Amino acid sequence: TDATAVASLAGDKRVHDTTLLIPYPYERRHATEWIATHAAQWQRWRTDWTMTWAIRREGSLIGAIGLVGAAHHKRAELGYWIGVPFWGNGYASEAALAVVAFARDVLKAKRLESGVFVGNEASRRVLHKCGMAEECVRRARYFKNGVHVDEHFLAVVFE
Repeated sequence: TDATAVASLAGDKRVHDTTLLIPYPYERRHATEWIATHAAQWQRWRTDWTMTWAIRREGSLIGAIGLVGAAHHKRAELGYWIGVPFWGNGYASEAALAVVAFARDVLKAKRLESGVFVGNEASRRVLHKCGMAEECVRRARYFKNGVHVDEHFLAVVFE
């Protein structure tokens, strides 16, 4: 039931420009295919630590957040997107703080990490609010939109 909202929100070029894996143009079929992967994720999340949550406000989808895990290493990578109409309202920070707590308290992860394109200062601030610290800048890490882009790489290590 969320496919239309996902396609509309994730289909904004500005969301594509700030994320690694969201294609552009992003169509309803992309959303349907992506959503279809979630049931299997939730069947195995305890073993592979890979899962996706919808981010909702007043019952409506506004974005998504998830982990890609490496359970045998006791670590996971955090990724998220928020629809442009909802940028700047703290929703990404709220969701990210909840997922960081989940990784620490439920998964008992040792490390949580995330990357953000250089220039995406809003997302970088979200990660700092979650307790992540800068580890490095990975130069020319990805080829996106016809150019090589650098990535800030951040992490938190739980004691």
